[in-house]
Amino acid sequence: SGNLHEAYALERCSVETCRSVIINVHDDAETVKILLALSAYLKGKELTYPELRFIASLQDAQYVEAANIAGEGRAEIIFAKDAIARIISNTCRQHGLSQVLTELFNFSGNEMYFESIPALEGKTFKEAALSFSNAIVSGLYSNGQVRLNPPMDTVISKEDQLVLLELDDGAYKLHEAETADEAKICSGESISAQASDHLIVLGSNNKLPIILAEYDKYVKPSTHVVIVDDDLDKGKLGSYENLDVQVCTKPITRDLLCEFLDESASNILLLNDDSQEPEASDSQTLLRLILLRDIADKTDRQFAITTEMRSVDNQRLASQARVDDFVIGSNFASLLMAQISENPKMSPLITELLDESGSELYMKPAAQYVTIGEPVDSYTLTESAARKGEVYVGYRHIGKTKTNVVVNPNKEDMITFGEHDQIVVIAES
Repeated sequence: SGNLHEAYALERCSVETCRSVIINVHDDAETVKILLALSAYLKGKELTYPELRFIASLQDAQYVEAANIAGEGRAEIIFAKDAIARIISNTCRQHGLSQVLTELFNFSGNEMYFESIPALEGKTFKEAALSFSNAIVSGLYSNGQVRLNPPMDTVISKEDQLVLLELDDGAYKLHEAETADEAKICSGESISAQASDHLIVLGSNNKLPIILAEYDKYVKPSTHVVIVDDDLDKGKLGSYENLDVQVCTKPITRDLLCEFLDESASNILLLNDDSQEPEASDSQTLLRLILLRDIADKTDRQFAITTEMRSVDNQRLASQARVDDFVIGSNFASLLMAQISENPKMSPLITELLDESGSELYMKPAAQYVTIGEPVDSYTLTESAARKGEVYVGYRHIGKTKTNVVVNPNKEDMITFGEHDQIVVIAES
């Protein structure tokens, strides 16, 4: 305990012997002051870890530059509002994506590791991708830069580290590159599985303008978006190149939902009210979920629902409403901070995954990669994706009552895909 701006408190923490410092406060101005105090305290100190980093999460863009200056080259800043808005926007278009991102960023299941593997020196990136039975080669780290999904003919040098998606550090099993089942590979261009162009947004918060701006970058012209919220300030919405935005400022009731949930509407986003306390806003979201599922059951309709919540416990409660995706902003921000604290190389990797430039995660129809209805292994999927300039990450199986997302399956296991199943890839478009 103590005043975080004072040297005595930082000395009590023994900051100079730390490998990383997570600044866990919710006030952006306070975060900048703590960064200034940390930088001042460390001047002239001998550090146990010269690469010591400060990891902080900010909500307001106007503080990002000041935080980087105050950190004097040691700060890793996550602009949380922007990152979460991008995740929500991308999840609306590609249902199941939040499950993939959660697995990549939490500390259970598969994660990204940076591995030096001398045996692969001189091999191409594609050869390396086919040389692991239980890991996904997703990128390269060289000369201080992370490259996700580099060209498949990129030759791996002695200095390169592979970015591996695996269950644990060093858990990979390396072997000679396997061959694919040529008869089951589908050629041609791969195109993302598109959700309905008609998006209904229920509720609003300060992330909505960023969500819409991000959504606008990926959808077709004249994509219809309906925003229903009785407290929305229309002046805060921007102008969009591809979105036709309609705003309804009426209270969200069953009758109003039935009015907007016409035959063309199948894609719904529920936004959390950030002006309320977390429990109150989550309770409101739960009530809307119950209404939506009741309407779906009584009209024999199916809606793809993306839901923003603020509590993991409330997410578990809401799971009974058969929601396609949950996005819990504070949880994602915490996961990103923890990952970067553990390995600062994760910062540029996360930035690329969440940014429209470079390579990102996409869900694409399995039928564009392999023959449907016949068992195939993941070596064949890896080869098929590589021919399209993409990295195969896993798949999404869509059942009648449950959707299952599998990341980094064992490549020797045989999988049979249906016409609605999807492949998860890292691709440029």
